[in-house]
Amino acid sequence: KADAVAGAAAALPGTVVNASGDDLAVSTGDGILLIREVQPAGKRVMAPGEFLRGYQVKVGEKFGPAPI
Repeated sequence: KADAVAGAAAALPGTVVNASGDDLAVSTGDGILLIREVQPAGKRVMAPGEFLRGYQVKVGEKFGPAPI
């Protein structure tokens, strides 16, 4: 689950613009996507804060398709 925030994108689409505490936000072509739930492959659904405690995600990293 996620919430879209319309407006100018802060970075290229797919770029993490906030990854701190309980917040995870990713830039899109139309604004920012505030992530509310995450489900890593083969794992259960979790809140962004829980995800960030287990996965090292940094501002500026880019989400995209998995490598082939």
